[in-house]
Amino acid sequence: MNKQKKYVNGKLVSRGIEWTDYTINAIAGCKHGCAWLMTDGKAPCYAETTAEGVASSAYPQGFAHHYYYPERLDEPLSVKEPSRIFLDSMSDVGGFWVPDEQRRAVLIDMPKKAYWHTFQSLTKNPKGLLGIEFPQNVWVGVSTPPDVMWGHALSMRQKLRKLEIDLQTLREIKVKTKWYSIEPLSLDCAEQFRNHGLDWAVIGAASNGAKKYQPNPDHLNKLLEVMDEQHTPLFFKGNLIHNPHREEYPK
Repeated sequence: MNKQKKYVNGKLVSRGIEWTDYTINAIAGCKHGCAWLMTDGKAPCYAETTAEGVASSAYPQGFAHHYYYPERLDEPLSVKEPSRIFLDSMSDVGGFWVPDEQRRAVLIDMPKKAYWHTFQSLTKNPKGLLGIEFPQNVWVGVSTPPDVMWGHALSMRQKLRKLEIDLQTLREIKVKTKWYSIEPLSLDCAEQFRNHGLDWAVIGAASNGAKKYQPNPDHLNKLLEVMDEQHTPLFFKGNLIHNPHREEYPK
């Protein structure tokens, strides 16, 4: 597992993925082919950039290949302090290409064995998680649609429609804690999140390398209003400029 907070001489120098403590990725690689359209070009997803850059030796057949590392499944047992563990920062366990037995090992068997931890999963294919009865210590999240997926550009209408379908699918998933990653907030989607039934949401800006692109202030304010009306705990990524900054978790 990879610890997210990095310290040097007792000083915090990096938070990694701010809303979790560890990443594990017993399943790695992704076939979604996501990208975002920025004012200065097209940005691939962070995981793909990492897999084809600093972590390329761990992805010898490319990021779009499916990898499975069952030897990692027992790693959470060595961490005794209750922690949040992100299951698929470099993959999508809900992806259509993931075999059912591997999905069960990651989403059911491992969390049951390491019952004192909280396991966080994030998918762009929530349909792949229907029919699973999750342990109480698993949080299932869904990501808002990108601008490009499966090699095709998505229109605004297609993105909003996918968001609506995915929200409905998430409602049907048998899990205690349901959440959404709205990162980046790149569309006006406040109305889609009315009566959402979510337990948590993460909101962030768009990035292309070191460059950051803040969301439309009107889109952000409308979304926050809708979320606050429903008393949804919110976590703002470090790249999102908003005052006050919020780092809330499900109760």
